Amino acid sequence: MSRDTNKIKRLTLFDSCDLTAAEEYFAKMAEEGWMINKYSLFSEFVRCEPRSLRFSVQLILPEKQSPEYSEKVRGYTELCEQAGWKLAASKGGMFIFASEDPDIPEVVTDPEERIEAATRQSRIGLFVIWFVVLASIFPVLGLIGNLAGGVGIASQLSYEIPISMVWIACLIMAVTKTALFTKWRRDAKRASSEGSTIKYYDTADLKRRRIVYCIFFILLAASIAVMTVSLLVTK
Repeated sequence: MSRDTNKIKRLTLFDSCDLTAAEEYFAKMAEEGWMINKYSLFSEFVRCEPRSLRFSVQLILPEKQSPEYSEKVRGYTELCEQAGWKLAASKGGMFIFASEDPDIPEVVTDPEERIEAATRQSRIGLFVIWFVVLASIFPVLGLIGNLAGGVGIASQLSYEIPISMVWIACLIMAVTKTALFTKWRRDAKRASSEGSTIKYYDTADLKRRRIVYCIFFILLAASIAVMTVSLLVTK
């Protein structure tokens, strides 16, 4: 089977507070000759002529039981295109616009709507990761109780210890994401009240955050390795 060399997939981990970082990333890809085509966890890019583009990433989350959402999105995208912003891709309420005009005005949206959209999307992700943390705390408590009762570490390598490593990884991620969102929301509220521009985390912020992602995936991989080795040894 021949591989389509005109398309590539890239992991795109952007939170609702990382819109500036997303814009910078899509612009960098366009400069390298890859245009965003489908946005997801693994976004699809198609080959294009290397060019300098401006991107604007916006959140438009549907209201509960709102049949007018599609019409709202259509009207919003049409207004953006009339202003010179072309819709490049969208997924889950995130809309990615591009323009070849370096001096095009920013996409204007209500500051409170921006904050509400980012808040609703962030809370979904935070709920999931904190649920995982709370749901996996019982094996951790079991490990602590076993160690206090004199149970050997070797007998806990196949379950309690790997699960505890996953728990630590998820806890670090949950605390980090919660702290970053809380700070962003506080700063965004202040900016909105002062009539200034709401700022999102950029590429430099994401680079500093990579250490947390590295710790998360290292602990995750280590837990799988410990569990696998333990199961192979006990067979």
